[in-house]
Amino acid sequence: MGSRILAIDDSLTVRKMMEIVLGAEGYDVCTAKDGAEGYELLSTNPDLILLDYMLPDMRGSVFCEKLIRNPDTSSIPVLLVSGKGNEIKEVYQNFSNIVDYLSKPVAPNVLKAVVAQSLKQRGVSEKSEVSSKDESESPEKLPTPYFQIPAKLLGLLHIVSFLTEERSKGKLTITMDDEEVVVFYDSGEIDLIVSNNPEKYCKGASFDFAAAPREVISKAIAKQKNQLIPFYITLHKEGIIKDQDELKRCLRDAGRRTFLRASSDKRATIRFESFDVLPDMVRDNVVSESIINLLLLDCRTNHDSDTARAIKRNSRFPVKRHEHFDYYVDILDLKDEEQKVVELVDDFRSVKEISNSLNQSEENVSRILSPFKQLGIVRF
Repeated sequence: MGSRILAIDDSLTVRKMMEIVLGAEGYDVCTAKDGAEGYELLSTNPDLILLDYMLPDMRGSVFCEKLIRNPDTSSIPVLLVSGKGNEIKEVYQNFSNIVDYLSKPVAPNVLKAVVAQSLKQRGVSEKSEVSSKDESESPEKLPTPYFQIPAKLLGLLHIVSFLTEERSKGKLTITMDDEEVVVFYDSGEIDLIVSNNPEKYCKGASFDFAAAPREVISKAIAKQKNQLIPFYITLHKEGIIKDQDELKRCLRDAGRRTFLRASSDKRATIRFESFDVLPDMVRDNVVSESIINLLLLDCRTNHDSDTARAIKRNSRFPVKRHEHFDYYVDILDLKDEEQKVVELVDDFRSVKEISNSLNQSEENVSRILSPFKQLGIVRF
């Protein structure tokens, strides 16, 4: 086994990405969700620490100070990782154990290169010049494709959450056996979802296809297959769909069905490409799909019974809230049964206590909380 790396980040998605990408390079990777857990894992004697600057229980600078004060850990090199580039520049210069920093979002090829460089020069006091520049000064910070990974390794749910968290702009391509789905992003929100398989894309729609001439239908199918122009946009340009609101509804409904179908395919390959300007077709037909609501719909549709059983096993422990719990609950389209349960989540009540308060079974409350656990909105 290669060098041992300790990755400390409160984002499960980031931790998994680091574990998969660096593990594939032969590194022995262990992960921690906060500073306290990371400090305990120093017993594994890591050769390098990947440290998120903003942790739930402390800042990265505090963690670095602890390392320096302990003779056994003072020489461990640290790679600081953060989306707050300007803030960590100053921290980077003020700590002898920080050998470099990475600005989020971190592309896998950049991560691999900087980790290899940092390990190579372990024990050298001079700061690295590999990634300390602004992203605007370093083209390889924004590679295309941004990443490519089999869905079974990380999961579409985690990847989409990561792109949302990093407010990414570009397109996410999900390649399946007989279909390719493209999700266009802007600032971490979904603008448009399209597929190169118009038959599957339109399946289940309430639109009256018989109202459109056969030649227009054929034209719309060909444009979607060959140019990825959604079927309904062609119908709108041909005057079949006259109302802009009806067009948006058709695009939104078809996009949701397409996303949910793609999210259930564990054999798919997922690729993200970053770019500054979205295509005109997207900018002219933005549906502004709420990712968090789409993910909640995904978790409801593809119910994870293992998560529900795990919640039931921990029914005596307090249900903990995400730091942005109130924000998520406020913007989510919750069902009545979900609203009643989440209103009782307060960091102190357990599933057992919530069940008793609502006069419901623990199994039912566990089922209701399962999507929120999958999304990271609650934890145990």
